[in-house]
Amino acid sequence: MKKIAFVTTEFILPDQSKTGGLGTYIWNQAKLLSDLGFEVSIYQPGSINQKFYYFGNKVLFREFKLPSFKPTVFQILLHFFIKRIKKYSFVHYLKLKSNAKNINSFLEEEFKVRPVDIIQYVNLNGLGYFPVSSIPNIIRISSLTDFYNELGKGYYGLRSEIVNAQIKFEKESYKRAICIVGPSTYSLNQIKTNPTQLKLHLPTPIGFHFEKAELIKRNQILKIGYFGNIDYRKGVDLLIDATSKLRPGSFDLFLCGRLNDDSQVNSKIKDQVFSESFIHYSDSIPKNELISLMKEMDLIVLPSRVDNCPNTLLESLAMGKVVIGPNAWGFEEVITDRVNGILFESGSLNSLVDAIDYFMNLSVEERIEIEGNAFCLVQEYSGLRVSDQIVKIYNKCIDHYKSVCAES
Repeated sequence: MKKIAFVTTEFILPDQSKTGGLGTYIWNQAKLLSDLGFEVSIYQPGSINQKFYYFGNKVLFREFKLPSFKPTVFQILLHFFIKRIKKYSFVHYLKLKSNAKNINSFLEEEFKVRPVDIIQYVNLNGLGYFPVSSIPNIIRISSLTDFYNELGKGYYGLRSEIVNAQIKFEKESYKRAICIVGPSTYSLNQIKTNPTQLKLHLPTPIGFHFEKAELIKRNQILKIGYFGNIDYRKGVDLLIDATSKLRPGSFDLFLCGRLNDDSQVNSKIKDQVFSESFIHYSDSIPKNELISLMKEMDLIVLPSRVDNCPNTLLESLAMGKVVIGPNAWGFEEVITDRVNGILFESGSLNSLVDAIDYFMNLSVEERIEIEGNAFCLVQEYSGLRVSDQIVKIYNKCIDHYKSVCAES
């Protein structure tokens, strides 16, 4: 394997004034592979046609314009019936399917001119529903599953019927896939596979390296940080409620990310963010500013109800920070409770309160030990450490793909 292509809905440069886990993942993966001498190309369906080169012209990024989708009158009528009975947007489902077909058509022609050895579809919006069949390909799962419906309505400001259509389409794409990868075993176990499919844990590399800073004097006012989308599914309400039980004036809570006002619970969170005096809120900021803010924190809490082993977890540990996270969604595969971080029962306010209380009662020596363990552990996720694993997994997927195709 020497050439790899990524197909993604999101690509974010580190200096842009926004953040995104998927975009960050693609950036880190592309840099790692290009440093190893692989030829990397990134394709993103969008509204314009453009291309750029990064990392000394070693990585191609190309955005390509998709044709607009226009449903027929019959499809619109059928949409209203299905929406009422099945609770998903039939029109949006058809749009996703049309987009996937157009993505396939574009890539079929693109790879005739610029062939690759393997394609990785980052499957938000079901981009890999119609893969290029002549080239080995894998699908990396998204965090959008039926759990989103179990834990509330809405998704990044989208209506519930739109979300349901997207979940349905992504689930169908997994059933069609030959190779599926994910950032954690916990997340992969949410996907039902058939006997011919290969399902593998693909490590997430960290895009930068930190020198471990010595723990200076404990701040008189504790700085607690959260970095990510500010909504119910990320558990921000749990964090606000848990910290509100702390002694007033003893801490500041820093929330950085996009506010989503798409449901009653998220509206309540938004009201709390702007009404509580102990909360300091900032919208998405450039990566260098974000890292500087994270470095100021004494404690980072990532209380997700649903997640996909987020980049922020590894980045925080790489700074030698104490991280509190749920005992699910890949956190429990990285954090050993009270050794290199702190775990709490996923979705439990009382358990989160106990976890924060445990941190508050650590001695300086105990806190230094956890921070040191966190920093040491996360070195296993540095590019050089995981590069061999990632390349082996890609080669294993290529061999499995060829084997399945030969038998069919």
